[in-house]
Amino acid sequence: MCKRFLILIFFWRGAALFAQRGEFLIDTTTNYGAAAWEQTSPAIAFNGTNYLVVWEDMRTYSEGIFGTRVSGEGIVLDSAGILITTQGSSPAVASDGRNYFVVWEEGGDIYGTRVAPNGQILDPEGIPISTAFFLQKNPAVAFDGINYLVVWEDGRSGHFPAAIYGARVSPEGILLDPEGILITEGSGGNINPGVAFGERNYLVVWENRPFYENDIYGIRLNRDGVILDTAPIPISTEINWQKFPSLIFGDENFFVVWEDHRYLPRSGPDIFGARITEDGLLLDPEGIPITWGELSECAPHICYNPRYENYFVVWEDFRRTHGVFPDIYGTRLNKYGVVLDSAGMTIAIPPFEQHIPSVAWGDRNYLVVWEDWRNAFYHGNFLDIYGTVVTAEGIVLDTFGMPIATNNYEQYTPALAFNGRNYLLIWEDGRHGNYDIYGARIDTDGEILDPTGIPISTVSDVQHCPSLAFGNGSYFVVWGDWRNGPPNLSDIYGARVSSDGEVLDPEGIPIFRGVDIQTSPAVAFDGINYLVVWMSREGENNLIYGARVTQEGRVLDPNGFPIGGEFGEKYNPSVTFDGINYFVVWQERRNGDFDIYGARVTPEGIVLDPEGIPISRAGDDQGCPSVAFDGVNYLVVWEDRRNGEGYDIYGSRVDREGNVLDPHGFSISGAYHSQTYPKVTFDGTNYFVVWEDFRSGYEKDIYGAKVSPYGLVIDSFSVSLQPKNQCSPSLVKGFGNQLLIVYAGWVDSINCRPANTYRLWGKFYPFIGIKKNCYQFPNSHFFLKIYPNPTSSYFSISIPSDVDRVRIYDASGRLIKDKELKENEKDFRAVRIEIEEKEGIYFIKIGEKVGKLVVKR
Repeated sequence: MCKRFLILIFFWRGAALFAQRGEFLIDTTTNYGAAAWEQTSPAIAFNGTNYLVVWEDMRTYSEGIFGTRVSGEGIVLDSAGILITTQGSSPAVASDGRNYFVVWEEGGDIYGTRVAPNGQILDPEGIPISTAFFLQKNPAVAFDGINYLVVWEDGRSGHFPAAIYGARVSPEGILLDPEGILITEGSGGNINPGVAFGERNYLVVWENRPFYENDIYGIRLNRDGVILDTAPIPISTEINWQKFPSLIFGDENFFVVWEDHRYLPRSGPDIFGARITEDGLLLDPEGIPITWGELSECAPHICYNPRYENYFVVWEDFRRTHGVFPDIYGTRLNKYGVVLDSAGMTIAIPPFEQHIPSVAWGDRNYLVVWEDWRNAFYHGNFLDIYGTVVTAEGIVLDTFGMPIATNNYEQYTPALAFNGRNYLLIWEDGRHGNYDIYGARIDTDGEILDPTGIPISTVSDVQHCPSLAFGNGSYFVVWGDWRNGPPNLSDIYGARVSSDGEVLDPEGIPIFRGVDIQTSPAVAFDGINYLVVWMSREGENNLIYGARVTQEGRVLDPNGFPIGGEFGEKYNPSVTFDGINYFVVWQERRNGDFDIYGARVTPEGIVLDPEGIPISRAGDDQGCPSVAFDGVNYLVVWEDRRNGEGYDIYGSRVDREGNVLDPHGFSISGAYHSQTYPKVTFDGTNYFVVWEDFRSGYEKDIYGAKVSPYGLVIDSFSVSLQPKNQCSPSLVKGFGNQLLIVYAGWVDSINCRPANTYRLWGKFYPFIGIKKNCYQFPNSHFFLKIYPNPTSSYFSISIPSDVDRVRIYDASGRLIKDKELKENEKDFRAVRIEIEEKEGIYFIKIGEKVGKLVVKR
């Protein structure tokens, strides 16, 4: 039994290391709640057993589409959500009675995928439905018993919005109309299409915009995609606007509903509807008033209940708050269009506002879903998807609603310190709804000493942007804190944590309480006291402030003191101590663009450079600086936009007297796309810089570089190339030459349970089992190759013909050879160079390109 147990553990650990290339997950606990970040634009379909709700989701740091299955009783079946695509917006969904078909807009094209009843994505690469010229957007979809019909706004004529197009897709995912079906070109532009199937034909509806007074029109198509009407059917052309049509087929007729502004300015928009036969006859040319009142009713959606032969319409309604923000209301109508709930029924009235409802009938109940603001600005949320079940008799089972878009809790913005024995990692943690500050100790073998985390601050509201430093025997953790509410949106708090993981100040130490926003703190230790720095908003100014705190937690500067002037727009401070003074750096908009500035501060809190030292004033923006000290000079690194639209990573050395040694800065990474959010530390020999890197395309990876004290980039490497995004890296020197690098990265599952969230990962440097003989460097899409490598007497390099010289440095970054190429050598792309130096590692530099050479005798 013991042998079997050990084999299983070994296999799991080995599989994890192989799959993640050395990365290890910090926290493996699970706790599901409302998803983080923003979820919008819900849509819903029923397959005879379960609903599938889909929505736009920002949890992957980009627009993507997620979904979840919900039972007929309203139980969420996919607690972490189903990732449908990482790039998409404006989802719509239908079902063929077994599978679901989800469609969306992606990069100006229309894509789709089938989803199996068990939630499996059957077309993970997506089915391209329309990739025509210019923009296609805002799709809708219906099923006719044989095929799906997808319709969308189409700008292939070169103008947008212009036409409505469609295409049929089989249940097997085969696109039947690759060129698309032109449904209408109409003057004035056409937007917001909808589609439903009757017993023989489809009806497609849309907004037409003649003279910007939107009307509702429709056209019928048969199952073969043939247009049945020689001209669009005018469904509503009343004065002012008719917008956002939704439609469904009952047992005899189509029913179209829309937002109607005909009574402006006497009242806000109302909800109207009209029935249309399968033969295209408009039965209610004046429209049926479904709601009416002095306030606004908006964004309707309709479904049909064949058991009771009733329609059910839901909408946004402002009546309860007298126009401040909307709730979700609804009403039933019989098949003749008679309103059965004349006052409307309250479907959702939780705190704050609800938008964009969608509804579907199951086999016994309705499910209504909507965008919900109740968690806005808490644990990273802006909008969530909530829902409730409504019975066939119109009884709402839960007007407060339940979270539909859920996931395992998330963690972000890690920071690290080392006490000579263990690391302390801290982060923002969403396990309790609002963000809290948690931590965990990690030993130098990678064992997590606090596997469920240390709750450092879990008071009410949000705690965010943590930082820390190690003093004499304990850590000092600082963060931004929302506990005091308006007018203080965020204050600066701190807490001491012992080396054993005990939180010595469980209520937190108030370091600075201002009247507006205090955020982005950073902290360093001078051997006696800590210096905490942060961004403070004061009226129209964003300033950098500081305060000293003793090892006992006493704040020596309760009013703080300004660093770098009392006016301006300053952000993102970073701080280090050089043994004599602190050095604080920040980004500042002083001359139009953001630049990098710094200032020295004494342990007594005296600012030696009150106007700030300009470290980088290159063209365009520089931001997010980080600073470290090597015993002689500082290295400041930042994201830099001087070379175009994307950001690169640059650095500059600054001496103890505040002299900038690299006034133009030097490139650390200029790879394709953007590199952002750098962090730097010194390992006793060289600096190490890590950052977020977009070179692979839409998703962020973590890359790094080794930089000598002389400002030479002597190595570049990838830290993490895991799927999805990795972000917010941090690093610190540990014991010997060990570094611990941490970052927030995507997690599909934890302990065989779905997660679909961001958790913290760690990775030790030096990396195990990685050998390189050639390196890719800034502003270059090719490799500098050195051969033979290793060598004993000479090496050759392939270089561009316009290169003038080759420089050789030793492992400390000292220049040992500067070879100027002769004219006859420039004619060749391969150059041979004799090497007489002793055994060791050397670095060959040509412009911004560097390669490593091993010499063996």
